[in-house]
Amino acid sequence: MNKIVIGFKHLSCKAMNFFYQMSFATVSKNNLFLNIKISNSMKKFCTILFLLSLQIMSFAQNAKKEFVIGSQCSILIPEGFVNTGAYAGVQNKSKTTNVMISHVKTSAANFGAAFNKDSMSAKGLQLLDNKEVNIQQGKAWLVKSKNTKNQTYKHVLYFEAAPKNVVCLTGQYPEKNKDMETVVVEMLTSVFYDKDHQDNLEDFAPFFVSVPTSFMKPAKGTMGTLVYSNNGLNSSLSAENSSFVVTMSGINRPVADLKSYCEERSVKNYRIKDLKIKESRAVKYDGLEGYECVAEGTQDGKAIMVFYTYLFQDKRIFLMQGNSMKNMKDELKQFREISKTFKRKS
Repeated sequence: MNKIVIGFKHLSCKAMNFFYQMSFATVSKNNLFLNIKISNSMKKFCTILFLLSLQIMSFAQNAKKEFVIGSQCSILIPEGFVNTGAYAGVQNKSKTTNVMISHVKTSAANFGAAFNKDSMSAKGLQLLDNKEVNIQQGKAWLVKSKNTKNQTYKHVLYFEAAPKNVVCLTGQYPEKNKDMETVVVEMLTSVFYDKDHQDNLEDFAPFFVSVPTSFMKPAKGTMGTLVYSNNGLNSSLSAENSSFVVTMSGINRPVADLKSYCEERSVKNYRIKDLKIKESRAVKYDGLEGYECVAEGTQDGKAIMVFYTYLFQDKRIFLMQGNSMKNMKDELKQFREISKTFKRKS
């Protein structure tokens, strides 16, 4: 028998149909006034119940289980939610609702100790519920609280995926969208952690470049951006770790003088001192006119080379940037070869 989950109660479709029909039942002549009141109240109750059940059934039918970009967790993602990639989470802008995923290097006991009435009250949070729940991979804890300042509800589900590795999912929605509670809780409790999962961030960028794996490996970046580095972990620049980033940005109006624009922009970097243009030349990749600039400066007293390729399309700029503090001549050659492979996906 099909069942509809409402809070912690299960109501069968047949039973609900019975109650709904009862609300329209004929009334006895002796208790006409009383029965009309009961009938009208039952109609309202059953109508609300029916609409709520439709929302929950719609969630179950339209939600798809997917890995959240930037995480090693998959959850049910219903229609209206976008797998952002800008952070490890999903969001529904129209409902001002989001779910975020993070990892904390501690035990579940230590992590959970912070969820007590006094410590949460000190942070402006009202503790509403704190209970143990079962998820696919075992035991987890679900905490519900309310921010008394901005009237936002927060649900935190956490569990220990491995020793000193707590996976934490946080779902939030405003008071005006309290109807999102059931959806958010369903999303949180559907979590599955896969330590071997790795994102293919190239799938989420509107462009492509070919980077030899012997030179660099994909690293974590925001959605729509490609990041590569020697260590394959991050784009932090050091004598041991060079990086190459591909991104896109908008401009207010078409650029008249590409050379001047690119050279001026290439030396504006607050992290690198004394940046000066060493080389610049016009380029054309994937049918787009652009400019290449090579600048040199210092960071923390060490020489650094920054390679830029700008490609222009209407009011958009595609920017490729390579950073190196070692073997700079050889890596400049690599950066140039990578830039030549740039292609838009559409």
